[in-house]
Amino acid sequence: MKISNQNQNIAIEDVATIVDSELPKSQKMRNLFDAGLTINEISNLLGVRYNFVYNVMQNHILKNGYEVSIDKSSGKKEIVRELLAQGKTIAEISQEIATTYNYVWKLVHEIKAEEPVEEPKEPVEEPVESVEEPALTKKNRNKKSA
Repeated sequence: MKISNQNQNIAIEDVATIVDSELPKSQKMRNLFDAGLTINEISNLLGVRYNFVYNVMQNHILKNGYEVSIDKSSGKKEIVRELLAQGKTIAEISQEIATTYNYVWKLVHEIKAEEPVEEPKEPVEEPVESVEEPALTKKNRNKKSA
C-alpha cells in the first residue's frame, strides 16, 4: 500500500537519514510512507513487523485523508492462481509457497468463486411420438390379464 499518484523519487541518502534519525519509529514510518515507500519496504528498512507499520499507516491515512493504492499483483493469491493454471495440486502449491494447505485451499475456493460460471445450455427436447393405447373394453381387458 502506498499513496496514490506519488512517484518514489526519494534519494537513498534521504531514506538513510530518516532511518538513522532519533525520531520515534512511528514518525520514521510516517516520513518514509509520505516519501512514497510501501509498507513492506518500510518494515524491512526499520526491521519491524509488517503489522506494526500497517497499523501506524492506517491511522496516518485516516487522519490525513490520503488516497492509497494497493498492489495486489504480488500477493499469494496471484501466485496460487498462476500455479493452479499450471495444473499443480493444492498440496504442491502449499509446499512451493511455504504456507498451510488450509490457506491455499481457501484461496483456491476464492479464485474459483471469482471465475464466471457458464450457464448450462438447455438440452433440446426432441418431439416424442405418443402412442395411444386403445380404450379398454371387455375384450381388451381379458387380453391384457392373460
